[in-house]
Amino acid sequence: MPDKIRVFAMQLDMWAPPRDDVLIRYNLTDHFKEGEISEFPEVTVCIRARPLVLMSYESHISVATSDQDNDVLHMYRRGEHHGFYYNGVRQYGFLNMTNDIGLHEWSHYCHNFHHGEYRAYIHGELAAKGPFSVPHKVPLPLKGIITVGQEQDLLAGGYDTD
Repeated sequence: MPDKIRVFAMQLDMWAPPRDDVLIRYNLTDHFKEGEISEFPEVTVCIRARPLVLMSYESHISVATSDQDNDVLHMYRRGEHHGFYYNGVRQYGFLNMTNDIGLHEWSHYCHNFHHGEYRAYIHGELAAKGPFSVPHKVPLPLKGIITVGQEQDLLAGGYDTD
């Protein structure tokens, strides 16, 4: 079966109040058998986004493994700046990770986490690299829930409409 590209549209009505059910959620746990390795020293996450309205805050990807570990990985855009949480701690030190927000234009983001170092690519160009700005846990646990379009405040839930 040939590979297919899937495009998901999030909340399209910019005049409607924000909703907490506009997201894509996937249970990564289903891919790990009991006893299998579910933590990795290196992870790469890529996403393409095409904003239709100008939002001050846009959550791209959120990975949670429990209600307490709900920011194992959270990538977002606030204005033209991109940021992320890694194992529950906001990572500073990547201030140059910005791009113009082109309404109705596709943007491509790739984030690579490799043994304590982070690299970000925007449109295939290296936008940021360096060590994490605060201590982190290695490897990254991936036995949990990945959500696109919302930040998890609880495992697979607790979404805040604001």
